Amino acid sequence: MKKFFKNLLAISGILLALYLLVQGSLRIFDLQLRAWINVCWLGITALVFILGILQQIIKSKNIKLKIGSIIAMIAVVFLFLNTRLIMLVPMAACIIPHKELVTVIDGYKFIGYVDDSWDTFIDFYDYKNAFVSGATLRFTALGYYTDEESGKKRYYDELRYIDHLEDIYEYKQGYFTEKDLTKESK
Repeated sequence: MKKFFKNLLAISGILLALYLLVQGSLRIFDLQLRAWINVCWLGITALVFILGILQQIIKSKNIKLKIGSIIAMIAVVFLFLNTRLIMLVPMAACIIPHKELVTVIDGYKFIGYVDDSWDTFIDFYDYKNAFVSGATLRFTALGYYTDEESGKKRYYDELRYIDHLEDIYEYKQGYFTEKDLTKESK
């Protein structure tokens, strides 16, 4: 097991290749990984990559290279914190969906990925299970609010609240039918 962790850069490459392979394989079946899995998988891959770079610096026999690498890393961190590059972190946090909403409309389960970058948009896909969702966008809502009396979330688009399938524009236009959806299991 120790030999496996000797080259963390190679492990990060394997993790990235495995991620792309899984994503590609799921797309064949019109599925995608859930957002929380994407964030975890890519976050772990990035962490292993950074640790791999540090590992290569530490393993280096050349003292001048070690010192130069450490100084370069400190300079990069200092420049990152003192320039506008730090703004990339919140921008990335807005782009990557970090909030998922699972809802049931007329007995059909959907998962909504919230995009809060400029305005709030919620893209709804078919709910499959805790790890994957459908890859076909079913409909988009412009927001939601929580009903104080029932505690239920009510989604809305430009014209109406979305309480039933008939309220969804894409459903009325025939972009998808009830046959395309998965009924919620009780």
